[in-house]
Amino acid sequence: MNENRAIVSKALPSESSQIETIHRNAFPQDFICDWLFLSPLVSRYIRKAIEAGDLMQTYPEFFTAKLAGNLAGYVNAKIYDESLSINYIAVAPKFQRQGIAKQLLTYIEVECQNHHHIKNITLDVDINNKPGLSLYKKLGYEIKYSKFLYEIPIDYFDTQQCSFEIKNWLEAEAWQYSYGFSYVMLSVNNSDLLKIGRLGNDYWRITDLSYIINYRGLTHALKSIEPNRSKIFVRSAQIISELPNRPINFLNMEKTLPLYGYTNS
Repeated sequence: MNENRAIVSKALPSESSQIETIHRNAFPQDFICDWLFLSPLVSRYIRKAIEAGDLMQTYPEFFTAKLAGNLAGYVNAKIYDESLSINYIAVAPKFQRQGIAKQLLTYIEVECQNHHHIKNITLDVDINNKPGLSLYKKLGYEIKYSKFLYEIPIDYFDTQQCSFEIKNWLEAEAWQYSYGFSYVMLSVNNSDLLKIGRLGNDYWRITDLSYIINYRGLTHALKSIEPNRSKIFVRSAQIISELPNRPINFLNMEKTLPLYGYTNS
């Protein structure tokens, strides 16, 4: 790998469409990475996140790497408590294997050490992404556990009647209209609230296995809200043997940071 020195800095709003292009080229099956880039309006969201983003605030923050004046790659991250979560990192195809991803990760690591009291950095990587796994291990990341992502047809679930109530419909509709994705807070049979993502025009996203096990009437509720959505993504920390289709396997990796260089600036 020939490493060329890139200039890394906070992303500019004018770079939002380039960031989206880099991501879609890096992840042709964009749902594999997560859920944000399923939105047809994702460029609008990226611009808003760049304008308002801060590692410590609601929106995640974007940083870009430029090489010879070209936007070569980006990293997107957010702080949760004392941990930095790398949501996305991608490099344009023609700039791959030039050390861009390493420079992005090094930059954000130094940023955390100098300005935030961060104890560790976490990220997810597809188990089949051998170059990514090799890079992260060289940079000191260790595998902590596996995650599994299932893509299943909504008709797989039972369709019996159930009582449900949406708690945040106006807010969810505003986000859906503005960015193409949102969360619905759904109360089923007067039980606990379920936080369920609406993705693009076709998908739901469920992040807690218990939603599937405990609420077999979930399909009826979701179809009653928006019948055009045909698939559900389910994230789980374990294999769910009763679900159809093979899952995509991610590895959660973590790097513990030394706390030298921390300031309050």
